[in-house]
Amino acid sequence: MVTLPSTLFHSLAAIVGEPHVLTGDATAGFAVDWTGRFQGHTPAVVRPRDTAEVAAVLALCTDAGVPVVPQGGNTGLVGGGVPLHGEVVLSLTRLNQMGPVDHEASQVTAGAGVTLQQVADADPGLDLGILIASRGSATVGGAVATNAGGLRVLRFGPMRAQLRGIEAVLADGTVVSHLAGLVKDNTGYDYPSLLAGSEGTLAVITQARLRLVPRLRDMVTALVGLSGLEELHALAHRAVREVPGLVSAEFFTRTGLDILVAHAGLAPPLPGRAPAYLLLEASGPGALDNLADVIGDREAAVGESAADRGRLWSYRERHPEAAGFLGVPIKLDVSVPAAQWVRLASEVPAVVAEVDPEAAVITFGHVADGNVHVNIVPAQTADGRHENAVFSFVASLGGSISAEHGIGALKARWLPLARTDAERALFARIRSALDPSATLNPNVLSRLSGRWVGWHLQQVPANVRHQLQLPAQCGDVSGKRLNGRDLAVLDLRQPRLGEAQPLPLLSQLITPLLGHDRATPASCFLSRSRRHVVSSARRTTTMTGRSGRMRPPPPWPRWPRRSGRRSCTPTISATTGGTTSWWRRSSRPSRGWPTRAAPAGGGRRRRRTAAGSGPSTSTRPAGTTRSTPVR
Repeated sequence: MVTLPSTLFHSLAAIVGEPHVLTGDATAGFAVDWTGRFQGHTPAVVRPRDTAEVAAVLALCTDAGVPVVPQGGNTGLVGGGVPLHGEVVLSLTRLNQMGPVDHEASQVTAGAGVTLQQVADADPGLDLGILIASRGSATVGGAVATNAGGLRVLRFGPMRAQLRGIEAVLADGTVVSHLAGLVKDNTGYDYPSLLAGSEGTLAVITQARLRLVPRLRDMVTALVGLSGLEELHALAHRAVREVPGLVSAEFFTRTGLDILVAHAGLAPPLPGRAPAYLLLEASGPGALDNLADVIGDREAAVGESAADRGRLWSYRERHPEAAGFLGVPIKLDVSVPAAQWVRLASEVPAVVAEVDPEAAVITFGHVADGNVHVNIVPAQTADGRHENAVFSFVASLGGSISAEHGIGALKARWLPLARTDAERALFARIRSALDPSATLNPNVLSRLSGRWVGWHLQQVPANVRHQLQLPAQCGDVSGKRLNGRDLAVLDLRQPRLGEAQPLPLLSQLITPLLGHDRATPASCFLSRSRRHVVSSARRTTTMTGRSGRMRPPPPWPRWPRRSGRRSCTPTISATTGGTTSWWRRSSRPSRGWPTRAAPAGGGRRRRRTAAGSGPSTSTRPAGTTRSTPVR
């Protein structure tokens, strides 16, 4: 279990108050999602009460190099708000202040910790356009960060469509606020829309200005039993065209209904058992007649009172629980073009059966906007085979692997199925601009790597990755091959490494690797990309400090020579005049050493004079040169 350094604990406690920095067993509920599938660990849960405290906490964590996972009501389904890699959890539930309703604009400003139900109940004549099953615990900040959808997207759009302004805190503590609520405002980038769906990777949302819609009147709900998904889709499409007040068009199948009847105590909604069910809801004076015209003589149950409508809605709204009665579910949320919806909804159980014949598959969702929720209770090991099968099938239909829930930890591996290399690179560049230190939710969505630190190794143990004890914020180690040689590469999450405190961090990174008795480095490099990997096989010694005083190399293990090459020690950074330089001294006199893209053998590079001929001379002692600063 990762523990929080005492100095950092006291600094956080000074900002939010010691009762609001949770550690130990008190963090258990924040480190697991409600499905139980995603379980992580965290050294602390920090609970600020306002934007100023959020800014102070983020600035402190960024300076300390501590990654942070923002968390709202923890109702997500893809693990995006769970500290799976030991991050600090920034819980926003205390940001629960809500301003008065602006009746002129039909808007309200709500803190990130306000629940969606509280916003919906803010005014008796107005309502929130978003309606999801978890509205009693889902918060405004989380709903914006995931661009929540729900049961009324057909009528009012997703959460992004409800945004009229936002206040957020960047990773370095900078507060950006634009809460005027103007419907027309072309004064720059629409960053509120950018933050919607960003899953806590770009900034921490602290307040949102939300539009409210007139509360629906004369509501009518109808549940229709149908012979199959093709008929269901055709009927829903007709309702969209012919029912002016249509609010929702939802579906579920007999499979999920039977589970709810058996385990949740629900009675069958209709006398007969149908393979598929379509739930339609409309508002307005002519809603009942409009729905009756569409349904015709099909078997249906109709509710007009709040109690009757609630009873019919329970069959659809409790479907997310159905899979949980059978085991720990895999909850997938996909969408396809309208022309492919029937094929998706009909064939996805067979697609799952190809990789796990005994798995239980429950489908339900929003038929009118091409969305299907696929809940799988696996019989075989949940090792990614189920997701791979479903996502590959969806991609073949031209669909999206995430319609509402986001990418999170669940779908990160399959993002290339839905987004091109250029798109993912764009995501990474945006993220690097807003969060260059990769403090916010560093393991979700694409990001740039910053610079690379790595070591050419003459021999790399098979378990070297597991032997390294690296800070969580620094990234991961992976084995590479370059020019026929083994290379251990550390993908850093410190884009400005080399300009800020290089020696302590490099020492922290390098020491565990070099302390391994099976690893002998041939060179150490620091560069912006793999093109600038330095490959030097000559023996070097370490020079540190402004005076350039030499230190002898430690007694590293000697390995058999390869093609006459010798082992060497790493070159360590020296800080000179505010910039970082790399110093090297060879085992024999030399006029120059490469610092960026050196020849594979680390051969000497002869500098030429301005006239372009002859080697340059140097006033430095023989055998020493200072490299070009790495910027």
